[in-house]
Amino acid sequence: MRKILVLVAATFMLLLAGGCANMPGFGIAPDRMEVPDTYKMQVIEKYAKQSGMTVIWMREPTKLVDRPPAGS
Repeated sequence: MRKILVLVAATFMLLLAGGCANMPGFGIAPDRMEVPDTYKMQVIEKYAKQSGMTVIWMREPTKLVDRPPAGS
């Protein structure tokens, strides 16, 4: 019984942690937004190409920027 309880608790924790990780924009101020950091990606891909490596982006790097004013 104890093993089942531990297994259920561990599964619940994993589901809870995974749900938060998939929420883009969680914890970001309303006047800011998250955009892909293309400069950082270019630097990393250039270095990888020079080193003979291949880059596979699982989640591209992002940066926070000010949200443009509404209506512009």
